[in-house]
Amino acid sequence: MKTRLLTFVLSLSAVGMSLSADAETVSADPLYQEIAVRSEWWPERVKLTEDVALSTEKGTTTLKKGRPAIFVAPVEDGAWIDFGNYGVIKVPYASTDIAESVARNKHDRDWQSAGNLSVQLSNKFFWPESLQQISPWTFKDADYLLISYLDLGSEVAASAQRALVASHSELEERCPRLFFVTIALDPAKDEMMKDLAASGISWPVMFFHMSAGYVNALHHQPLNPTAVLVDKNGRVLARWGADEIEAGSFSANVERAVEGDLSLRESLKN
Repeated sequence: MKTRLLTFVLSLSAVGMSLSADAETVSADPLYQEIAVRSEWWPERVKLTEDVALSTEKGTTTLKKGRPAIFVAPVEDGAWIDFGNYGVIKVPYASTDIAESVARNKHDRDWQSAGNLSVQLSNKFFWPESLQQISPWTFKDADYLLISYLDLGSEVAASAQRALVASHSELEERCPRLFFVTIALDPAKDEMMKDLAASGISWPVMFFHMSAGYVNALHHQPLNPTAVLVDKNGRVLARWGADEIEAGSFSANVERAVEGDLSLRESLKN
């Protein structure tokens, strides 16, 4: 199989790679139009169907045909795929087996199926009070995750952190299938645990040694603080920065985003 020469450049934010600026602008791929909303059809893992050449700061590397990787999210002209040490890379659909996986998932999966992302994350968090790992079934009923990215001890995030704590019980009642989680941006474990004890956070927090990897792998490119609403398969529905989290309308905006997606899904049944 002839190698498809695709030029990629390392993202300055170190969260992945993207196509170089000289790539032509293309219209949305038909596959994207099919799966943009239908996250239940997204594959969990994918394989390359041809060699893909990367240009990095260290030179050119070829990812070989057949290489497995983790699907992150679709975009109009390709899919973000997590290649581990190489980062999150946008690859054209035609260079992967995504279309074949989607065709299978149409028969095997629906919205009631376990979420790709919620299952993947089910052993990555602990309870702040007991410091015990969450049960594998903690996210069993989760259709949506509100992921907050916070440096728990920073003054920059302090107000947003308090706003999240204040909104938690309200949203837990209004959106019973919405689950809060936090991925800490603290630079050291001791600092994170000290700050967490004084934070008022009662929902699951990611283990420190996994946090940096998932900040990259989820490809949300968060600032401190950021809240990202995703469905259980990882589709991003909304995101908020500090000012928006601190606003009195935050809970209502989260609820509105969840209800909007539920209405959209209801319309897909017709």
